Amino acid sequence: MLSIKNQTLLFITSIILLSFGTFFYLFYQYQSDELEKTNQIHFDKIKDSFEKNIERNFIDTYTIVAKKFITNDMLKAIASNDREKLLTLSKDKYNELKLDDPYLEQFHFHRKDGTTFLRLHKVEFYDDDIAKIRPMVTKVHKQQTIISGFEVGLHGFSYRIFIPLFYQDSYIGAFELGISPKKIIDVVTFFNSVDALLDVYSTKLKSKNNSLLYTNISDSRILRYLPDIATLPLKFDISYEGKNISIFSFDVPDYSGKVVAKFVFFQDLTLQKDNFKTFAENMFFVFSLSIIIVFFVVNFGFNNLISKLERSHERLQQYTKLIDETVITSTTDLNGNITSLSQAFCDVSGYSKEELIGQNHRIIKNPDTDATFYTEMWNTLLNNQIWKGQIHNLTKSGEDYWVKATISPIYNRKKEKIGYTAIRQNITDKKKVEELSITDGLTHIFNRRYFNTMFPKIINGAKRKNLLICMMILDIDFFKQYNDNYGHSKGDDVLIAVAQCLKNSLKRVDDLAFRLGGEEFAIIFTADDRTKAFEFANYIRSSIEELTIEHNFSSIDKHITVSIGLVCQRAIEIYDKETLYKDADIALYEAKKKGRNKVVLSKSE
Repeated sequence: MLSIKNQTLLFITSIILLSFGTFFYLFYQYQSDELEKTNQIHFDKIKDSFEKNIERNFIDTYTIVAKKFITNDMLKAIASNDREKLLTLSKDKYNELKLDDPYLEQFHFHRKDGTTFLRLHKVEFYDDDIAKIRPMVTKVHKQQTIISGFEVGLHGFSYRIFIPLFYQDSYIGAFELGISPKKIIDVVTFFNSVDALLDVYSTKLKSKNNSLLYTNISDSRILRYLPDIATLPLKFDISYEGKNISIFSFDVPDYSGKVVAKFVFFQDLTLQKDNFKTFAENMFFVFSLSIIIVFFVVNFGFNNLISKLERSHERLQQYTKLIDETVITSTTDLNGNITSLSQAFCDVSGYSKEELIGQNHRIIKNPDTDATFYTEMWNTLLNNQIWKGQIHNLTKSGEDYWVKATISPIYNRKKEKIGYTAIRQNITDKKKVEELSITDGLTHIFNRRYFNTMFPKIINGAKRKNLLICMMILDIDFFKQYNDNYGHSKGDDVLIAVAQCLKNSLKRVDDLAFRLGGEEFAIIFTADDRTKAFEFANYIRSSIEELTIEHNFSSIDKHITVSIGLVCQRAIEIYDKETLYKDADIALYEAKKKGRNKVVLSKSE
């Protein structure tokens, strides 16, 4: 029976071996994938360069060159069968183009009967029936349109562009421009740092050029290790004499679609594979060293390590218990259903864990909380952002409590969102103190102190959207006479009723009602325009009148009424709250002056 130390040693050694084996396998796969990815990138770049080189350089560019080469005088010379005149007109341009572009090989004028009229590259050869051995010549005379493509001739392999020639609306022949395919090799290899060769499937050319028409291979030894070039697949890897080469081959069809040649490109991946080999050797060294260190640690420090682990585990349990008992935490699924929670959550809410697990957080929701509050919170969470704020909840027994919460999305290892975690701080006592400091003790709406604090904040917040800020100051008509005749207790009842009416009339969270002192109240709200603001103020006035609180000592009505001064101004036009308050107060004075129980809209802008 092995000792605990030896069992642990064996276990750790097994884990390290398994881990290293797994890591090495994954690394090998990763490196192989990276090499393949690099190889694919090289292939795509070379393929794109190869295809665009044909399309842009051969088709587009040289078609323009061929068209510009022909002049009207040349056409006239061809139509007049004047070879010497044509040679005189074209020789200088030919020499100039050949000097600028060494890839231009054939400049060939054909009669419409298929015979050669003039070869600028071989002026001594003419009058041969070239159409009999060159199908593209026959085709251009038959179609009398521009044609192009690769073609194997008697003396070379070229990309050929045929331009039909017309003089006085009559077809007189064709002009052929032949471009060396070596340009493809030179351009593609220059921009991609690869080697290349061109193999042409022609008996004459093979016997003459040993089948490799063009090549810029720096290490000719590779040719000994190549299979038959004609059978090479699109992508192929070979290793020889310590080198690792990726081979990319592209078939070259002639104008009829028959494959007549193959371009082959060679990408050297030796350095990447050598780096992989070096890294693997280093990893093996690190692994061996790790085994030695593990043996040393286990043999000489095992007892001390176990003791430390036990102490750490005990502290962790204490810390976890402390968090569970003191920190209000919970996790939910994506729908807000509780999946786990701390004991502190149960203590503050009055529910047990069994009662809360599986329930939605709505179980502790305070019904007085505006629906927009939860809409904004969920919008934040659904956008995978962290939400922070204060939440008003109810305990199991129906008592209010407040928490300051931070809610964050939870993700699994696949980075898929699976739920939310919330950390809360009980701020009920702090909230009660705050509410007492900003609430009027009699009417339980906001007091003058909170008015002075919030008024400038509301204005500054509205300036970002340039909202129309509206403030109404209202005064209970003949309230002194009411107090004198009905008593202050009844007067307090009136103040409470008016305050409740104001509070019930406000439908938006941003609209606030205040008791400024005595029988004076204020409402701050936003509106779309002054007309709607005036209508809302009149609604307030009539709502208070409809309370039908008896007031037999009012000279304007048998019930309690109010006079209202209203001011509306764009937020960016408000420079100080005192001016806005003064304008509302002046409007209130006008309402009283005009007979009370009225709304007067300030004309100040």
